[in-house]
Amino acid sequence: TPAPNLPHQAPSRLTAYLPTVKLMVLVLATPIAWSRRWNALFWGLILIHVFIAARLGLVLLHSYAQPTPCRLFAPGPFWAAVLNGLYVHVATSTTPIFMAPVLVWLLVTLRREDFQLILGQPRDAARLDEWKKKETIS
Repeated sequence: TPAPNLPHQAPSRLTAYLPTVKLMVLVLATPIAWSRRWNALFWGLILIHVFIAARLGLVLLHSYAQPTPCRLFAPGPFWAAVLNGLYVHVATSTTPIFMAPVLVWLLVTLRREDFQLILGQPRDAARLDEWKKKETIS
């Protein structure tokens, strides 16, 4: 039987397994050096678990702010609206489950030099442009 006063009941597969596995697959499939992959996987797993804990904390916070006998605190109207909006768009929506691993992957995997390569600018071209600017100023 479902627990009383807990409106949000998501399977653990959606809550934690899917974001973790998606991040692992993205990091391990990225064509970078293995040392960078392991480093990115380590920090990425930490960040994705912080995200999972924050989502679960948001569910608990929302549940204990409802007008029930289990109510622990009563937020004001503004904070109640903020909490409700976060709950609806972050905790109960499936979009963050699929978006967070991609954002964490981008954060832990790509470096500034990688963005220059993606945009088609060679690595040394940026240094050459900086050097030319310094020479014209002097």
